[in-house]
Amino acid sequence: LALFRPEERVGYHGVVSLFTEPLQGRARSMLHYAARTEFFLQRDNYARYIQPRLGCSAYTQMGDGGTQMTRQQIANTMLVFVMPPQTPRKLLAFRLVVHRFGAFLAASADDMACGLHSTSTGWQELFFN
Repeated sequence: LALFRPEERVGYHGVVSLFTEPLQGRARSMLHYAARTEFFLQRDNYARYIQPRLGCSAYTQMGDGGTQMTRQQIANTMLVFVMPPQTPRKLLAFRLVVHRFGAFLAASADDMACGLHSTSTGWQELFFN
């Protein structure tokens, strides 16, 4: 990413693709992409590589009218995809997301990165119905 200017779109959906790939295969993909995901979720790396490029992403806008995705929202969204941790693989992914990515159970859709895998309407249905 250091080779591209911040205004250049990287990936199919922009730089957010770095976080959507681990969600495609659920726990297996999350474990496979763990090192890369953890690197880009670190505060300094997120500020340097991800945040400047969010404007070029197809998923920058959130359900609340335009807040950019935060590291915490991304981690919280990943947690939803490994819940409940009923298999050994899901348990490993659950521990990874909670302990290394810093995810916590979200209190509302505002704590989620709705654009990663769903629409804000879908998350609102999950939390408010």
